[in-house]
Amino acid sequence: MPEPSLETQFNRIATNRLIYERGILVDSIEPAVAQLLAPAMKEALAKARSKLRDVDLTEWQRARYTEYKSWLQKELAAPFKDATPDMKSALEGVAYDQGKVMADILSFGGQATMIRNVGITRATAKSLADTPVGGATLADWIASMGQSMADRVQKQTVAAMLEGQTYRQMVKGLLADTGPIASFSRREAITLARTYTQSVAQRAHDIVMDDNADIVRGRRWTATFDNRACKLCAPLDGRIYSEKPREGEYSIADKPEGPPRHPRCRCLMLPVVNSWMDILGVDESSPKSKKLLGQYKKFNEPEQGFAVVEKYKIGSNKGKVKPVNVGGAGVDVTGTFKGNFESWMKAYPTVAKDILGPRRFELWQSGKVRLNDLLGKGGKLKLLAGLGA
Repeated sequence: MPEPSLETQFNRIATNRLIYERGILVDSIEPAVAQLLAPAMKEALAKARSKLRDVDLTEWQRARYTEYKSWLQKELAAPFKDATPDMKSALEGVAYDQGKVMADILSFGGQATMIRNVGITRATAKSLADTPVGGATLADWIASMGQSMADRVQKQTVAAMLEGQTYRQMVKGLLADTGPIASFSRREAITLARTYTQSVAQRAHDIVMDDNADIVRGRRWTATFDNRACKLCAPLDGRIYSEKPREGEYSIADKPEGPPRHPRCRCLMLPVVNSWMDILGVDESSPKSKKLLGQYKKFNEPEQGFAVVEKYKIGSNKGKVKPVNVGGAGVDVTGTFKGNFESWMKAYPTVAKDILGPRRFELWQSGKVRLNDLLGKGGKLKLLAGLGA
């Protein structure tokens, strides 16, 4: 097989570095956030256990039920509120570091002098941590965790009492630090961490790309190829958005909000440049090009050597296939895939049906619609009626 062109190899290196760095970030933020929120969850459960000691089902009346619910909503929210400043500080650090990461990737470690390799300021990083995600601020997201825990404690403890469970049984089971309520809250914490981290990191990358707009002419939406992909993101994979779109590209004004598009979204926006070789000042015979290829060899291997598999697994690998790229339940193969999401799904039709749903899958498999046709203006999912179903 002939060696890919230098341009292709440099583009692959930049792409794989960004995927790798984002994987490292997401993998490291989870334990950090768990450590930040663990005391809040533990304190909230301790309060719930203490309050439940005073609840007597034989005297259960609407007034007592309302008082119990109100107390939980107030008291269980407080520990989470106290964790907000530390979470915000952690996200400011993410924004600042990711600005430097993108600048380093664009400049190939400072070797492309055309790139403004300055990252972002601390003030900008602070403002990114304050920026709402999905219409909610960080404080709102964390407060909702306290509210969610209060609701679950209230509903599940009452149900347990009606089933005849004793206080001791609930303390050892339902309300234990490792019980079902705590486990659900930990999953919520991971969702919060991953969604906010992805948003802050992507916005930091966007700022650096905007600062180099004379070199970065557009952004390419990249989705994760595995069985946890969604029909909101899959059709966007490979789309290039630009201020001056070329044939087959899209105006930046038409780019959907995000990424992230939804909680736990793993999509990325990759830089699109006119020529990496021009940026780096090299040609096919330059000693510098050989040096760069050697330096970044790890990221120039299309099927191995760079991907990070997520440590946690959620859901099931329904299709029993070998999904490709970073993350996902039951990942067996990691690396890049030579093609877009549509060509990947054709190789794994069982997973494609999982992602699209039975009716959209039927329309897509029959050739009546393309993957691109599933989304309307602004990236909104079209109703089945709009697809001619």
